[in-house]
Amino acid sequence: MEDGILQQLLHWFEIQNRDNLYWAVGILLGAYLLRNPLAKLSLAIGAWVVKGLGATLTDDLRTALMPATMMMYTSYGWLIALNLLVLPDSFSEVLEKIVFSVMIAAVFSAVYEVIVPLGKALNTEKMIGAKNLGGDWVLKVAQVVVVVLAVASILEIWEINIGSAMTGLGVFGAAMAFAAQDFVRNMIAGMSNMSEGRFKPGDFIQLENGEMGTVERIELRSTLIRKTDQSTAFLPNGDLANGQIVNFTTRAHRRIYWTVPLRGDTTGAQVTAIRDGILKFVDESDDFLISADFPTRVRASTVSNDGIMLFVYVFTQTNEYTEFLGVQEDLVLKVVDLVQTSGAHFSRPLT
Repeated sequence: MEDGILQQLLHWFEIQNRDNLYWAVGILLGAYLLRNPLAKLSLAIGAWVVKGLGATLTDDLRTALMPATMMMYTSYGWLIALNLLVLPDSFSEVLEKIVFSVMIAAVFSAVYEVIVPLGKALNTEKMIGAKNLGGDWVLKVAQVVVVVLAVASILEIWEINIGSAMTGLGVFGAAMAFAAQDFVRNMIAGMSNMSEGRFKPGDFIQLENGEMGTVERIELRSTLIRKTDQSTAFLPNGDLANGQIVNFTTRAHRRIYWTVPLRGDTTGAQVTAIRDGILKFVDESDDFLISADFPTRVRASTVSNDGIMLFVYVFTQTNEYTEFLGVQEDLVLKVVDLVQTSGAHFSRPLT
């Protein structure tokens, strides 16, 4: 058996053109030894061309493209060498298909590796929003698509009919889509929530049912909310997309909206003194915002069985909750002091 293989190799060597054989060996050796510097040179030229177009080929992108570029140069060396050698047709065809398969794999490998660094380089609001959904899920889907296309291309090179397989996958995919329609609905809703900018991780929101909490994480199917009592809730994205959401984080200023209840025997002079005292305090303080867009309103609004209602409507400069509590406390103490100084009394707790 070994003698037979040796005889075939010797016969193959004898029928080769010596110059072509030496050239083939030299090209293979050169492609292997020079693949690294040639790849670096190619990427440097590519970076120069891209820079001339007003873009940047970052170091991360060049690093990701390096292995695939080296593989391409090695494949070119094999392809040239095969054309220089005299090989049996069937054997030559198989080797060429292998080389072309490697080249296709190298191209798609480059695209696959570039997706993540390219996605990180895209510092747009849309991309940032997409990254919040399940951790770079857009990039993962793109990588899966690249793998599928690579496999399909290689199968075409080997003349493998994938029509029946694709038909089966289509039926299977339809069944899976029907079974996972709720998942798909919530995934699309999550994409909609992010694209519309309704909320993002870290935002403090109020749900349609009145519950409030902080958005901690947005996944493909649901959104994690940490409520004010520190418990957590996973809410389907579809429910959030269709419900009314109030995002308190997006407001620039916080509002104080009170009704100060004074006893019914409070005189007009006392009401006026309390009102003017509140207006003066707000006007002289740097903690409140006074403008045409953010008006200050302090007025006696109604008289009822509960007494005289003094309406207080002001905006604070800060949006930070802890600072807001301090500003609100200062105003409460001032109102209490004004009521006591005027000789009036509260008819019920301040709300």
